[in-house]
Amino acid sequence: MKAKWMTCIALFPLLAACQEDAKPVEWWMEHTDEREEKLEECRKDEVSINCENARQAAFNIRATGGNNGEERSSLRITR
Repeated sequence: MKAKWMTCIALFPLLAACQEDAKPVEWWMEHTDEREEKLEECRKDEVSINCENARQAAFNIRATGGNNGEERSSLRITR
């Protein structure tokens, strides 16, 4: 059991170094080419914070009509 913990502790810095820096949703909204590339990677079963942020950015752009969130959507909710 102790050997198992020692292995985990020894590998942790290596695994942490392999992770990419998390970029905010706003960054993904401004960088179209990178967003599309990341979304393609995410479709291949990748799970990361950047996948979630890129997906949220794509959603925001669709919801605002593709204007990168500069203006409000023309969609209106009626009651």
